[in-house]
Amino acid sequence: MKIDINDNISISNPLEFTWESNATFSNIKNLFEDEFIWIQGKQFRIIPPSELYRKRNEKDGYYRAIYIQINFATGEYYIGKANRPTWKQLQRYQGSGLKFEGKYKKHRDQFVRYYIAVCKSAEETENLEASIVNSSLIEDSKCLNLVQGGGGTNKHPSIQELKEKKRKYMKLHPEQYQAMIDTARKIFRSGNTPELQARARRIKQVMSAPKYREGFRNRISKWRKNNPEAFQKSLQKSKTSIQKKEVQEKRKRSLSRWKRNNPEKHQQWEHNRKLACQSAESREKHSQAARAWAQRHPEEYKKNMQKLQAASSKVRSKPVAMKDLKTGEILKEFINARAAAKWLYEEGKTRSKNAAGPIGQTCLGRHQQAYGYDWKFIEKTNK
Repeated sequence: MKIDINDNISISNPLEFTWESNATFSNIKNLFEDEFIWIQGKQFRIIPPSELYRKRNEKDGYYRAIYIQINFATGEYYIGKANRPTWKQLQRYQGSGLKFEGKYKKHRDQFVRYYIAVCKSAEETENLEASIVNSSLIEDSKCLNLVQGGGGTNKHPSIQELKEKKRKYMKLHPEQYQAMIDTARKIFRSGNTPELQARARRIKQVMSAPKYREGFRNRISKWRKNNPEAFQKSLQKSKTSIQKKEVQEKRKRSLSRWKRNNPEKHQQWEHNRKLACQSAESREKHSQAARAWAQRHPEEYKKNMQKLQAASSKVRSKPVAMKDLKTGEILKEFINARAAAKWLYEEGKTRSKNAAGPIGQTCLGRHQQAYGYDWKFIEKTNK
């Protein structure tokens, strides 16, 4: 019995058989008869899974087959090829067409997959798919293939070729994409709307998954290894861009916004950053980078040292107050940072005789605390 799924697809429907006590020889005979699918008049035998399992390629161990996915409720169908090294991978793979994937996710239970051909090589599967999925087939409204077959195994099309294929298809089928284009245009032209923000958050959440981050990392490492000159140019371009004033301002605003929205995460991040900066490895790395920079920029290094000495001299001449970290109460006052450092050393609160530097940095707001206390300059008032 032959059933028409749509204008291009038909399938034979042999008698269904169940193992009951009243089974007859004719029932059993019909059970083992071959099923067939007709695609635009071409006949293909449906290959049972048990037979397909034994059709593994002896040379490379791959399963190479042509299949068709049919939605019997709507009459829609998708034809593709599969080249998989294991049986489990072949079973898991359902198809990679963008239009088909969207339909399959929503109506997974309505699709039935049939294998209609077994091939000996990837080139053979490519050629066979090309002969089936032709230009007239993809014009069928029930066909879920977006492009003609035979273009994805041996000869990988360029990005420009893929764009051109999609552009041509969209021109031939404007009714399928017009609503999507109008919606996207409306969203992106409406400013920073809640919908656009939600979309950006969803994209960020998906792309932050470990598998995507690892994939990006591997691609960058591979590109860096194969293109060292291009990588250096890109790195220099990135550094130059980051140093621009508008970029720095944007980064500061972004960091401030993140601090306000995530106070607990920022506190943990700050704690981890301090621990990392205080490690021996980090200090050594920082010292090496500073020495290398000083050798490359001797004039700038000289100017920076003069500024540092002037600032240090200014700090040493100012009176400082030692304050409690929790209450902010002034515990003790000193004529300058050096006197405070001497007192800390004599009291056994530090082993370093050069504690004036961290105290001065805390007074300037560059450190949050030094030696367990907060430090502030005592402003002189004219009486």
